[in-house]
Amino acid sequence: MPPRAKKAAPTNENATLAVSAKANVDVNAVMNERKVLAEKNTALENQIDELTKRLTEVELSKTQTEKKAKKFEAEVKTLKKTKGFTPSFEGIQVSKIEGDTKSVSKKDESKPKQPATAYLLYCNAHREQARAANPDVSFGDLTPSIL
Repeated sequence: MPPRAKKAAPTNENATLAVSAKANVDVNAVMNERKVLAEKNTALENQIDELTKRLTEVELSKTQTEKKAKKFEAEVKTLKKTKGFTPSFEGIQVSKIEGDTKSVSKKDESKPKQPATAYLLYCNAHREQARAANPDVSFGDLTPSIL
């Protein structure tokens, strides 16, 4: 038998015409449908890109909050070591530790005052003389002139 002759491969237009002729389908309708599907495909690809960007942002913020949580836990551990610690999510609060605060004693009104020193007695005795000699001098400048 003689070998068969090879037929030329149909071009895209020829293939579309052949398919449309067989299926009785309008070629323009098929081409329009393909364009619509291609547009939908690009829109879906854009949505996928946006969602992946959002996902990476969420993952980054999640890692940042995890780091902050670890720092907070470390602070809580160090503060738990102190006596009388009560954790709070509104802010870290540490109750007063007994014996750490210095008590301020009130003055006893009946206690007599300490006597004036020799320097104060000398300054008070000679202040009037220095003021008479320098009447326009301020109080701060008058004291060195007494000595």
